[in-house]
Amino acid sequence: MLMRKLYTFLLITMAFLLWACDPAPPPITPSGNSVKIGVIGSFSGDDSHMGESGLRGIKTALAIQPLLVNGDRVELVIRDDASNPASIEQIVKGLVAEQVAAVLLLSRSEIALKLTASTEALNLPVIATIATHPDLTSGNDQLIQLSFDDNFQGTVAAMFARDELLAERAAVFSEPASPHSRHLAKTFIKTFENTGGKLVAHTTLGDTPVDLPATLEWLKQQKTDLIYIPIEAETVINLAQTAQGIGWTPQFISSDGLLSHFQLTKEKHVNLIDGIMATDVYSSEMLVTETGKKVIAAYDSLFKETGTTFAALGIEGMALLEKAMNTCPEPADSQCLLDTLQSGITFEGFMTSITITPDGKAVRPVYINGIQGGKLTFIAKVN
Repeated sequence: MLMRKLYTFLLITMAFLLWACDPAPPPITPSGNSVKIGVIGSFSGDDSHMGESGLRGIKTALAIQPLLVNGDRVELVIRDDASNPASIEQIVKGLVAEQVAAVLLLSRSEIALKLTASTEALNLPVIATIATHPDLTSGNDQLIQLSFDDNFQGTVAAMFARDELLAERAAVFSEPASPHSRHLAKTFIKTFENTGGKLVAHTTLGDTPVDLPATLEWLKQQKTDLIYIPIEAETVINLAQTAQGIGWTPQFISSDGLLSHFQLTKEKHVNLIDGIMATDVYSSEMLVTETGKKVIAAYDSLFKETGTTFAALGIEGMALLEKAMNTCPEPADSQCLLDTLQSGITFEGFMTSITITPDGKAVRPVYINGIQGGKLTFIAKVN
């Protein structure tokens, strides 16, 4: 046994020394050519913070790898969807005219779903970095979904509520106008009830005013264990303040990006979500990959703004696309890029390796975090 341990130690030491002495790759000689990549994002309107943060991520990835292996430079063709799904069709036509090789989408599910109807006109790969609605890849062979989808996210939230929090009675608040919120609520409720949980109430928030104090007081009287809230940050604030006002501290679980929304638009209220749990693609307390270490250093040197989930997904989207471009003999060959992206390609993401399946889905974990002091404190990881 001692000899086996010594042998293992020597092998590890030799491997480390070989890695440490491995010479740096030779510098890439610029070719003088460029490959156009379309970037569609919400850079104005209600979701401008998401697009701007995602674009900072893309620029960080390009700062780390400014040239492709053949020496070509990536040229970004940036278009603003103005947080409006109706703008997509015109944007798509413009990108086709610009002859971009691929598109990075930094927008919500509402806009991504609208884009899927226009991908045939694009005839090139689209990487949706933020959008999580599961229908994005249904019957669509050109869209890659970089985040996990809402079927997985909603199921994980419900199973965690039942198995780990031992919640027996849950309430759900959702916003039917949002496909993201609507699908998460549906998935959570189905899974929670199928595993023996009791749905106390499902409150929809929209044009009809809801008496939050009365609603929460009633839920409190019904001995509700947990409230699932895949809703906008502003509504989360109202719920949190109302619960405090009636002296109730139920367990809350929210969905991806909640802390990022607060950091970018409601920083002075971030203390209101302390104690709320949330699903996300990242966690503050988990080890990052070597790529993650590089991008943190690069991002901090380039920008003063807080790094967010949206920025990290922008980094990963650009890194994935660059890997595909470096694989293809011609980096601007859209069909080769799409074939490569759907070939089971694996790349090193911010916190883990990520594989894209042939149907365009990303194989990556859901992290369940507690929000505390402006950080996503790790609770669980579900693959």
